[in-house]
Amino acid sequence: MTNKLKKHKHKIKLALFIISSLLLFSILNILFLPEYISKYLILLLNLAFFFIISFKEGKKRQNKGYIGGLKISLIGICIYFLINLIILHNIIGFKTIIYYLIIILISIYASVLGINKKAS
Repeated sequence: MTNKLKKHKHKIKLALFIISSLLLFSILNILFLPEYISKYLILLLNLAFFFIISFKEGKKRQNKGYIGGLKISLIGICIYFLINLIILHNIIGFKTIIYYLIIILISIYASVLGINKKAS
């Protein structure tokens, strides 16, 4: 592998994971999966994604792991917000704000776990 591929190996894996999981959920939704189950699976996938990314970010940090988790969650929330606003034309409601707060809390928790896991 070249140095560039080695450097971005984990990003490529996460991108492939996201694409394959979205493709899988799309196929399951088309075939037989009810919409409410699909919504919960996508929710769990998003939360797991933020947990994994923040955990890895916390393992890279020397101190203040919560800042890494906050950074990751705010970047993700900005992307979700822009998608909601531009593509879906949704106004942010109470459920969306709760969803964003859960993403922030999970990301902060995961990065703190990551920094603590590195220490042990």
